[in-house]
Amino acid sequence: MHYGESTLMEPLSKRFVQNSSGIITIMKAIYPLIAALMIAIFPACSGTGEQVKKPPQIRVDSRADSTPIKIKKPAEILVVPDLPEVSAVSDSKELPDSDVLVKIGELKQRLVLNGVPEEWFDEQLQHETFQIHSTIDRNFQKSAEKQVDCDKKRDVSWYFARLGVDDKIEKGKKFIEAHDDIFKRVETKYGIHKELLAAIVGIETNFADHHQRGKYYAFNTLVSQYIFANRMKFAVREITALYNFSQKTGQPPQYYTSSYAGAIGWGQFIPSSLMAFFADANGVPDDMDPFSLEDTIFSVGNYLYKHNLSGKNIGDYEARYNAVFAYNHSDVYVKAVFYIYDGLRDYFSPTEPEIPVYPFEGPAENRSGKVVYRSEAEAAQGLKISNRYSPLNHKRPFRPDTRYIILHTTEGALEGSLRKVRRYGEAHYFVTPAGEVYRIIDRRKIAKHAGRSMWEGQSTLDDYSIGIEVVGFHNRDITTSQYTALRELLRQLKSLYRIKDKNILTHSMVAYGRPNRFHPNKHRGRKKCGMIFAHPGVRRRLGLSIGPARDPDVAAHRLVIADPELHHFLYRSPVILAALDQSAVQEGLSDWNSEDSMVIEEGVNAWRIAREKFDSPATVYVYPDGKRLRGNEIREWNNIPAGTRVLFLKDSREQEQEFEGFLEIGKDGKTVHELAGDLYADATTIYFFPTGLIRTGAELKGSASLQKLLDAPPEGTRVLVGYIYGGYVQKMRTAMRIAGKKWNYPSTFYRLPDGHILNGDEVDDKVIPRRTLIFMMK
Repeated sequence: MHYGESTLMEPLSKRFVQNSSGIITIMKAIYPLIAALMIAIFPACSGTGEQVKKPPQIRVDSRADSTPIKIKKPAEILVVPDLPEVSAVSDSKELPDSDVLVKIGELKQRLVLNGVPEEWFDEQLQHETFQIHSTIDRNFQKSAEKQVDCDKKRDVSWYFARLGVDDKIEKGKKFIEAHDDIFKRVETKYGIHKELLAAIVGIETNFADHHQRGKYYAFNTLVSQYIFANRMKFAVREITALYNFSQKTGQPPQYYTSSYAGAIGWGQFIPSSLMAFFADANGVPDDMDPFSLEDTIFSVGNYLYKHNLSGKNIGDYEARYNAVFAYNHSDVYVKAVFYIYDGLRDYFSPTEPEIPVYPFEGPAENRSGKVVYRSEAEAAQGLKISNRYSPLNHKRPFRPDTRYIILHTTEGALEGSLRKVRRYGEAHYFVTPAGEVYRIIDRRKIAKHAGRSMWEGQSTLDDYSIGIEVVGFHNRDITTSQYTALRELLRQLKSLYRIKDKNILTHSMVAYGRPNRFHPNKHRGRKKCGMIFAHPGVRRRLGLSIGPARDPDVAAHRLVIADPELHHFLYRSPVILAALDQSAVQEGLSDWNSEDSMVIEEGVNAWRIAREKFDSPATVYVYPDGKRLRGNEIREWNNIPAGTRVLFLKDSREQEQEFEGFLEIGKDGKTVHELAGDLYADATTIYFFPTGLIRTGAELKGSASLQKLLDAPPEGTRVLVGYIYGGYVQKMRTAMRIAGKKWNYPSTFYRLPDGHILNGDEVDDKVIPRRTLIFMMK
């Protein structure tokens, strides 16, 4: 089964072979010569020389779900346009027509040895619809699946956009509802979800769209594959199966239009699969029809069932994956099927757990082969999970990998936190105090929850992790209902993605800050968020083992510790851990339970209170004499008097992965060291000089002529710390060419010519103005 076509079929009433030197026309008169050549080369296989019989009368299926086809008017099916991505095949692929004739003779001999009558083969060659597609190999070279899975030229997001997976979910809803009776019968027989069956038909032929009936005749493309695509073994097998299937159904081969690969019908079965797996819905084998929707849905169910998928293991991810992969040997194809499947399941079964577990009377097996007893099945069904998707969900790209789960606390009440998380798409899941779980961003996509982050040297963890926001505070225990819901959600996600307990981390563990006037190095301690989930007692109640024993990035000197007390809480010594038990959660939090001090005093500076928001305009400093200054208005940070109170403007919480902004020489500091710390000469520090010159710190340091700009930058020079510089968008330099597959990631930022800053998920790649600057968070 293959998705899509890549070339428009020439007029079927003409017979020609097109190669790089022009068009070689094969007129009907040449067929006697071909027949004579066959007799000369293969005398043992020659016929009696009798006139070839005309094709039998074509039976036209009049059922509403099977489009009639009139062989004498093949142009009626030529409705799918040519795809522009098809490129020319090199001349070395072309064969002189004498070699074509030899290949045809060779094919005939091999088919005869397979039991295909030679007169049947000759009859197809003489049929008015016969033609050879000399450029058939291009289609295989340019298939979408090959570009992603094998050539690595494209990524999952490109493939999904090409298929239009979100549109297919919407169309699939109507498709299932329109044919609900058929799907119910198939589910009853095979135990396979209707949403999975519909997803496959949706990708293969756009839900049995008559425009997708096929632009080729199966016989023609299989012969062409033998001659031009180096698929000789495949072609012999499939033409043999096509002959047998044609005999079985009484339909002439010309009834079976196909894809370029020879896949037939609404389910895109190749002929050998038609013989092995195609099932007739009414139990009468001689009227089975690949263009009957009823027969197709039953046959897709039968195919998956014969590949070890049934009602007993439909909740097992690996069982589903293996069955669908057998249908089309492509990883990205399976991912697309599952994306549509999940979208349809969300619609028809919106409260279903992430991993369906069915309460059989006996034990079942989960994805990893572990026995799941009735109690776990009940726990899975007891998880109250529903959709509260962010408006940004459909814009978010798919993650390349899933390695971690990051736990967060909202640091605010339910209503305001949910509104913010949904608005900015800042989590995959949101757990309420009552234990309800909301889906915010599709779990396979990127949610911008971790921001500037690092673990084991890997930065920007949003691209590799699932984020869970729990309503609560970093220094307070969560509710019993939240424990129950979060424990079950983690169990399901761990099973689904095979994530080990050591890779379930807190936001406070992974967040880090760029250098600032208080800390000249990249440093850990940017967030306290979620720190409660590092407590051994909390982790036990969540079904997790004790967390990491040390910070790998501090140990490797990639980061320094900016908050020793927080670091001590997150990574306790073995002696302290041994003394803690499950009932000691509150005792372990005792030093943190009081409200954090919001007053500057000895040992407590502005960063200690406000962290990375210390210089934000949303942070207000109230001096002892009553003077009020915002963070962006303060210049002398070391002169803030003791007793100054720090306030945060109401509802001023900014999105997690925001653009951290430019610093300016003369305004935010006098030297590059004050602005960029130890990163002043790094490739991730970018300087924008008043003259228009743009260079990274590494470029300035490596150039003798530019070193002076680094030593004494002119006032007004702007500095951006912790970003990779992409450059300007130009006519021939698109955002995708600059940022690659990360062009629409939330961690990619666009500075428009008017100064506005947008995330990658906020831009339309078709209307990005020239002279837009692109930066990517490091």
